[in-house]
Amino acid sequence: MGDDFDPKGKGYLLGTHILEKGFQAGSLIGVLVVGPLAAYRAARRGEGDVVRRAVKACGTSAVVGTVLAGTAGLGVVYGKGIPQEGIEDRVYRLHHNAGQQRTDWFAWTGTALGLGAAAGRFGLLRDPRLLLGGAALGAAAGVLAHVATHKEDSVIPSNMVEELKSSGDG
Repeated sequence: MGDDFDPKGKGYLLGTHILEKGFQAGSLIGVLVVGPLAAYRAARRGEGDVVRRAVKACGTSAVVGTVLAGTAGLGVVYGKGIPQEGIEDRVYRLHHNAGQQRTDWFAWTGTALGLGAAAGRFGLLRDPRLLLGGAALGAAAGVLAHVATHKEDSVIPSNMVEELKSSGDG
């Protein structure tokens, strides 16, 4: 993450960022909404293993989030004709954004742990949808852990007021 990062020719990093955010958003929606609804419906109907249904639903939500984000991202980046310099600027800013780096680290760590947990609980080769669901659960847990533990001084309103006071009377 040094100052020698050159974003030229690295526009694909913006695409992967968009897909990562889609997976993370879809995972969060899956864990908070889709998974619980699937579990409730399965339990109410008496349909098999409720946990398996909820985990699969979380995985489906993550895939849908990834596809929607990818489609929307392509539409914005290429549909509006954002110039290459604009893409490179965004890639540069993402590369140097410590909060973004931390979010992604937590999400990827959670994804790996969730995938491992699903493989251990459900079996590695039984149903890939369960593995995807485990990865989604882990990603959502990682993002939530990041949000719960992240402290950024500049976003605390009282700190912003103090910063404005000190910079205004220089």
